[in-house]
Amino acid sequence: MHHNICTDTGDEYRDKCIVLLRNALVGHKRPLPTKEQELYMYWKAATIELCVYRQHHEKVDEDYVEEIHRKIIVICDPKTTIRENLVDGSLNPQMLITDTSEKVSTMSSKSSARNIGGGGQASFCILSRAICRN
Repeated sequence: MHHNICTDTGDEYRDKCIVLLRNALVGHKRPLPTKEQELYMYWKAATIELCVYRQHHEKVDEDYVEEIHRKIIVICDPKTTIRENLVDGSLNPQMLITDTSEKVSTMSSKSSARNIGGGGQASFCILSRAICRN
């Protein structure tokens, strides 16, 4: 596992979830050309994870796990621009946490003409739950 300041919470489980969120933000076929961009993705992922952690009263429990899983699914959804909006800063990570998934998805909906197939992304999202729990 890649370690940096963003993935060093002191809790191995939370660190795994940050890495999974980072992977969801980057996508499975998007290499980052610079270390700065890589750190930026980890920072965004750590921000999302911290918001979820605080929302769950700083407990890593089943509810926390389910919420992280839901966020990964929302970020991976190829029918929305949520991933892109989080990465470019037009969607604040706090909004992803406080607003319902439906509201965030509606705000970030793509037209069907722009919808790019994402079978690999769906597989990544399904696997993320199992990885985050282990």
